[in-house]
Amino acid sequence: MTTSFTTAFDIRTLEKQGRRQEATIAAARLLSEETGTAFSDVQINDDRYSLNSVNGTAVDAAGQRLFFKFHTEEGEAETVGEYYKAHVLAEAGLPVDLPLKASSTPGRQFELYAFRQDAKLADVCLGLEQVSGPPSLTPFTPGDIIAAQAELDDVTLQAALASLAPPTPESEGEALHQLFHHRLATPGEPGLGGRYAQFYRGRQVPIAGTGTELAWEQLADLKWTVNGVSYSRTLRELFERSYRLLDPRVLARLPVIVAHGDAHNANVWARRDDAGKLRLVLFDPAFAGRTIPVLLGEVKATFHNILAHPLWLYTPDLADKAYRVSAELKGNCIIVTHDWAPSDLRQQFLALKRDRYWGPLLARLKDTRALPDDWEDTIRSALFCCPTLVMTQLPGPTRSPAISLLGLAVSVMCGSEPDGDGADVVSEFFRRVR
Repeated sequence: MTTSFTTAFDIRTLEKQGRRQEATIAAARLLSEETGTAFSDVQINDDRYSLNSVNGTAVDAAGQRLFFKFHTEEGEAETVGEYYKAHVLAEAGLPVDLPLKASSTPGRQFELYAFRQDAKLADVCLGLEQVSGPPSLTPFTPGDIIAAQAELDDVTLQAALASLAPPTPESEGEALHQLFHHRLATPGEPGLGGRYAQFYRGRQVPIAGTGTELAWEQLADLKWTVNGVSYSRTLRELFERSYRLLDPRVLARLPVIVAHGDAHNANVWARRDDAGKLRLVLFDPAFAGRTIPVLLGEVKATFHNILAHPLWLYTPDLADKAYRVSAELKGNCIIVTHDWAPSDLRQQFLALKRDRYWGPLLARLKDTRALPDDWEDTIRSALFCCPTLVMTQLPGPTRSPAISLLGLAVSVMCGSEPDGDGADVVSEFFRRVR
């Protein structure tokens, strides 16, 4: 890291390396340089959900404590245009926390907000789902949360339908592609690369409970049977299909909408209004835009708020204690059995997202002959990329072989339709949507 031009990626790297003091100094320097005012007393939050970002608080020259959030991606200074378009969401009628200051300097993009005591919806939900020990204290009930989520889904649908517009080449330049295809590709090189190559290619993978270790290239070619349901596509096929279908040039054939694009619950404040009603307010619109391909607008929210929970993606250490996972290798198939399932809260979230967003939106596209034949494959590909590209699903310092196997099994469930009459929570979602 150089001191002459500190990037958000530098700060995230220092934080991941445990060099927090250096990270806070770098954050203060970046904030000060981009805003033209001195910042001090930087405190970086220990946030399990900030997998590709850094957030915290800092005090400006006037003595005001502010909340900041940097989002960063590999190579973003060369590949990404403007982040942070909160005004676009506000103009569309979406509830969004407007920043006091936003930086659009490539590699140094962030937003500064007034400091608030509001809880992130992700933390509220985790507190309600605590599977060991007493539940965390929260002022919100499941009923409060479901009612507020229903209202947010309704408003999100209204904004999507009101902004629905014909396909445009402008959609190829949306920052949202950074979360999908750009993570599958290496600039200037053909075929799969990027995080796929970084996370998986050439790795050895211990298969939980079998005493066997496979090369990734072997595992990628196995067919999966999970809890008795057989799947038609291998991991290799799912990555290759995702690379093809999520190419921005391919997605440019789709109608476009205004969307936040990354409305996972760690980017949602849970806030009481003056009447005491729980309201959900979006923030950190790093990937918001006016020309988001219509099938991608709520994919991140659908996966990360529902199918990533409880526990297995963000808190694999807790998942290790909560779930039993076993595997058997038989011929060209891996047979996995586990006892994970979405909680009641997440099942209700899925029903809301199905009935109040995806169902009506896809119906409108079908009625206007704007729904492509491969719409389900496209959505499934994006769902599959959510866990597999946000972090490696292979075993490592924080992820045991058992939870690695669970993560890959859930990823396959998201990406691949079952063989024959097999059914799971994702195939049932698509069946009900159809």
